[in-house]
Amino acid sequence: MKSMEVREYVVCYFDLLGQREGLIEKVRKADDVTALQGEIDFLSALIRGFNEDLLRTFGFIKEHGDVVLKFMGMSEESMPEFLDRIKQVHLGIQQFSDSTLFYAGAKDGDGMGFGLFLSFCRYFAAHYLRLVECGIPIRGAIAMGRGWEMAPNCLYGPVMEDVYRLESKVADSPRIVVAPNAFHRILEVDKDAASINAGPKPSEHFTVDFDGLYILDYLSLATIQSLETFGIDRRNVLGSLVRGIRSIRTTLDFYREKAKMDDHAGTIARKYALLQMYWMQRTGALEKYFDSTQPPLSQPISPSQDAQIKSNPVSQ
Repeated sequence: MKSMEVREYVVCYFDLLGQREGLIEKVRKADDVTALQGEIDFLSALIRGFNEDLLRTFGFIKEHGDVVLKFMGMSEESMPEFLDRIKQVHLGIQQFSDSTLFYAGAKDGDGMGFGLFLSFCRYFAAHYLRLVECGIPIRGAIAMGRGWEMAPNCLYGPVMEDVYRLESKVADSPRIVVAPNAFHRILEVDKDAASINAGPKPSEHFTVDFDGLYILDYLSLATIQSLETFGIDRRNVLGSLVRGIRSIRTTLDFYREKAKMDDHAGTIARKYALLQMYWMQRTGALEKYFDSTQPPLSQPISPSQDAQIKSNPVSQ
């Protein structure tokens, strides 16, 4: 029997919020599930498409690493070592109903797995934005620690316990929180990126949230990447942002009304209020990327309003 190799893994675990009260509960209670086929196919396509695209992207990097490294600005002399390290990285995806986990791992002390994982955060940000547009926000966590693959796409070990605890006990609202040790490694990767002139610092993918936790700044990352890397028309990008904030506000209004008779709805409303606060703050910072004749993406939040939202979002 082959021994399991313990490696350092960076893991992202996220949960699609609202599915237990939404589609899953509908399927459980439906007399005729065929009436729900459209919703089932739509959600399945979103999840399957993300998983397949991520694995396809990783496969491309392994097969055409030289193309990727040239795009990053790496010199020809440095490539052989980095290409060999890329091939040693393990990547996997595990699916648990409405929860997904994906991971990248390398031998202890080799930051290549973590560096590749950060590149996937760019892709993941666009996927997250798309889900919010569709009314499906995400709560999740990024952690780093030791583990081993018992089989392909089957990770086990301390890092799994850490990331699950972060997602279920710490994240609380719709956001992707980052474990302190993982963010410390991000700062180390910053230095590597600077040494090979690899573009923006990885730490710029993250921001500090209202409670001092580091989170993936998916809104800024997806927007700037769409405009500057892929050259997507500003009107299309703006449309995504507008659809996202409308979806959040519609859901928030629904749960605020429902909260008058249901305490659990009040808890959900508070989480959507925090999500709205993040969107308003980040879209306000992004308005410089759009024509001044466009309608504003957000309305300014005064310090007093900010404090009120944090202390009691549902009453706003």
